[in-house]
Order: sequence, then structure tokens, then C-alpha cells
Amino acid sequence: MAASMRDVYEQCAIIKDSKVSKDRSTAFKHLRDSLLKNGNTLLKLDQCSFNELDENAEIKGVQLSWSDVVVSVISLLKRESEGLEKKKVEKITPKYEDLSSSFRSIVKSAEARGPRLFLCLKDLLQ
Repeated sequence: MAASMRDVYEQCAIIKDSKVSKDRSTAFKHLRDSLLKNGNTLLKLDQCSFNELDENAEIKGVQLSWSDVVVSVISLLKRESEGLEKKKVEKITPKYEDLSSSFRSIVKSAEARGPRLFLCLKDLLQ
């Protein structure tokens, strides 16, 4: 994997596995603000997503697709909403609004990259 794809992989792992909310939030912001604005990273995610749908694709090494990125962000949203429920927060916090708006923008970005990504996301969200 190129360095930027390795970073995406690492940030997704932190988002999904870290028990510390601040670490998850920092990883998410890094993923959103830096990595997903890198043209080479976007192209690699596109290719890996295409390979994920193509049964005849030759896959070498670790592959990270848009589905993996979206699953990581979904897990972050789920954990953050569970945290809000435990605290009995009655209104949506700015932090959660930022996360949910960023999630929508990541999904829109992935969908805009091409129809193969839409199919991948459609399968994921059903």
C-alpha cells in the first residue's frame, strides 16, 4: 500500500478499535480532512472498490475499499451515539452533528466517484 493508503487503513483501524473517544475523533478528522482529499488515495480507493466487486480481479496485499471506510465511520457514529445515550443527552451535540454531516459528505463523495461505488455502498447499507 502507498503511504497514504496505509494511513487510511491505520486511521480506520483506530476509528473502529480505539476505546478512547478522543483518539477515534482525532483519527476521523485526519481521515476526513487530509486523506480523503488526496487524489492518489481517492484513486486507490476507487480501484480497490472496483476490485471488490469484480470476481475476476487479481488482489494482492491488503485492499481497503470505500466500504471499509464507510463501515469505520458507521462504527464511530454508533459508538458516539451510544455514549450520548449513556450520558442521557437530550439534544444533539455539535460534535455529533459534525460527525453525522461528515458521514453524509463521505458517502456522497464515494457515490460521486462512480456507479461501482454506489453499488458497493447500496449493498453495504441494506
